[in-house]
Amino acid sequence: MRKRFARLLGLACVSALMSIGLELGLSAPASATAMYTYTGNDFTIVTSPYTTSMSVTASMTLTNPIGPNQTNVDEVPNLIALSMFDGVQTINLSTPSVAPIATFTTNSAGNITNWDVELPVSLQFHIIYTENDSTLVQDAGQLFNGAAGANSSQPGVWTLVSVPEPSSVVLLAVGLVAMAGARRRNV
Repeated sequence: MRKRFARLLGLACVSALMSIGLELGLSAPASATAMYTYTGNDFTIVTSPYTTSMSVTASMTLTNPIGPNQTNVDEVPNLIALSMFDGVQTINLSTPSVAPIATFTTNSAGNITNWDVELPVSLQFHIIYTENDSTLVQDAGQLFNGAAGANSSQPGVWTLVSVPEPSSVVLLAVGLVAMAGARRRNV
């Protein structure tokens, strides 16, 4: 009788935990950070130390993914991290005197179609940027001495790297607890 009661109590606890986990997980807002990467095409115009095998790459983390059907949305207030590399220099949000620009347009699927992302360093006069909009299509990096690498008319690609939202993590944790409890009872 005690074994049966203990087993029923265990099942009730697992059921309660799963119910709570599902309630918390499914009712939590779908808010998660989103990481995007940018891969540009090789530079076509260069001055030393830049070469034609170099390109602009970037990594950007936002507080939330950029939504679908957005037009020229300023994401600077939502930036958690932004780092750009042009084959010679790396500029990021912790670089002194950096003044980021990050505006995006997305299609109905939420894919980035147009953008202007720049990391200019005002006091040292160097910059890395990628732009694909109605005014300019260009990736470039420039040093304070005027040396530069650029690629015009061949924009690269932004890719969303998925980050699990909080509800997924809660559901995973509840499932692991339930499996551990079931295994313990079977041993």
